[in-house]
Amino acid sequence: MTKTEIEQRLAPPAEMEPAHTLFGPARPCLLGPRPFAMSAYRYMRLSTRPGVGLIRSLLEDWFQRISPEARTELRRRFRSEDDRQHIGAFFELYCNELLRVQGYNTVKQLASPDFVATKNNVEIMMEATATCESDSLWGNLELWNLMLDELGRICSPDFHLGLDSSSGYPPSPEAVLDVKAYTEAQLRGLDYDTEARNEVAGEPYPCWTFTHPTGWNLKLSAYPKVPESRGEAGRSLVIWHMPTGLVDTGRSLARALCSKALAFGDANSPTIIAVNQTSDFSFVDDIDVVDVLFGADWGAPVSPSKRDGFFLKATPGHISAVLLVKDLKPWSIARRPPVLWLNPFAISPLDISCWRIAYNAPADGTALNEHPGEPAHVLFGLTPKWPEED
Repeated sequence: MTKTEIEQRLAPPAEMEPAHTLFGPARPCLLGPRPFAMSAYRYMRLSTRPGVGLIRSLLEDWFQRISPEARTELRRRFRSEDDRQHIGAFFELYCNELLRVQGYNTVKQLASPDFVATKNNVEIMMEATATCESDSLWGNLELWNLMLDELGRICSPDFHLGLDSSSGYPPSPEAVLDVKAYTEAQLRGLDYDTEARNEVAGEPYPCWTFTHPTGWNLKLSAYPKVPESRGEAGRSLVIWHMPTGLVDTGRSLARALCSKALAFGDANSPTIIAVNQTSDFSFVDDIDVVDVLFGADWGAPVSPSKRDGFFLKATPGHISAVLLVKDLKPWSIARRPPVLWLNPFAISPLDISCWRIAYNAPADGTALNEHPGEPAHVLFGLTPKWPEED
């Protein structure tokens, strides 16, 4: 079954909906966790989980505070089946609300920059973006998620499945169906009582390797269920490992910043590039951020003219600050604090005195002063564990 067929099967009947809403009339019908291959928007629209209902309600409120002329386009991207488009639109909702809780009046624009905000007759501008996977990697991930869903749908009354390793991503949807059929045949050949005794004796779990004609292969294992769980329905696949690891560099952040470097034109107002670091394959820590923004030689006695960081090299002085949020998703709003990184060379410095969030400011050209801010849940008036309430 393809991703499209899966989503068509789960989709509720089409109906008319008010033009001013983000989600439209909610008709939740999906129990349990999100299928791997289902888009984030579709899951939020269909899930019956109480926490997801809280997310829908909050984002609808945020959407009503978006400039009316910008709602249609933002809603179109928010409802996209491409999670990269969806997360980008969600982050714009987030940025609008973040500016609002700092006391700004915001205007969401259809063209760059994304936001023009004013407070006490002072104007600032903000452009929002997100780090994300390339088109080729995204296509691979879609096939990978389809495979996880299909393996998870295998009905085995006696065994759980584990995906131990893979030489890469499935080459096609047909290959996904092949590995599912092969795995079902392997499970049918196992005897529960024998494998349960072997487990008690410390023997290795049964495992097998599927090899596709293209050379792609993966190794799977079967684990006997505890006696009281035999025959229970549920996701069969309980353990899996991705075929690639994290990339510990700041390249994705640098690309995201450079893509927005010219969004403000010749603006004389303070400017902010906001970045949601969402890529699963590019882990960026604060050391990477310092290297990207200030240059790899930050901390050394080097003149500003020789520094190679984004704040000087890409747009000399024209960006006042960069706002970073790490792995922000709708369900992590209360736990992912935004952090401002101030540009010491800005032509129009950002007045940070009216902001409630954490910020990092260069002290003397060789060090950074870190200033704490309010927790994310306090900023947005949420509980610490939102949306999973006690």
